[in-house]
Amino acid sequence: AGFSIKKKLFFRNFLTVVLFGVGGTLVTAAVLAAGSYRLLEAGEAGGERGSSLALGAVLSCTDSVAALQLLHRDRERVPVLYSLLFGEGVVNDATAIVLLGTIMNLPYTSYNSDNTLSPRAVGVLVLRFVRLFALSTALGLGVGVVSAAIVRPDQEVLTVALLGLVAYFLAEGLQLSAVLSVFFCGIAMSHYTWHNL
Repeated sequence: AGFSIKKKLFFRNFLTVVLFGVGGTLVTAAVLAAGSYRLLEAGEAGGERGSSLALGAVLSCTDSVAALQLLHRDRERVPVLYSLLFGEGVVNDATAIVLLGTIMNLPYTSYNSDNTLSPRAVGVLVLRFVRLFALSTALGLGVGVVSAAIVRPDQEVLTVALLGLVAYFLAEGLQLSAVLSVFFCGIAMSHYTWHNL
């Protein structure tokens, strides 16, 4: 996705993409978490905040593939809409994955006796989320830039594919978002490495 995206439109609308992709996902996750907590609390299962937060994170991940498929034929006629939808879809997926990973790594002691998150835990959650998001992006961009320095025409295809995998495995090994890392690696590769092929 990162390799084929129209970078000019994506970065021109980057703030909007991030607002929809990150902000929309976080708001949706919060609403779904609160709703699922109330439903579980009312039912026989009893409400559990951690499960509700995880469920909210998972369900907040929307799939824009169908909408992109409908717009694919007209993408030259509505390039900004296509770019916004494409970028939001990728950022939304990555945000939901990072959010779920952050929630799943919260210690049980983060919850108060009334099953709510302590203010300190909310701060830790926000810091971990920002850290994961920033480090995943930086890792992907870093591997993409390194690829531009080492890729030469005689070994291009294999090296580009392997460096995409390096971004993925490094992110997984460092417990970052592989999706976000590979996406930004693809953007950097399409901008810098493409000229070496």
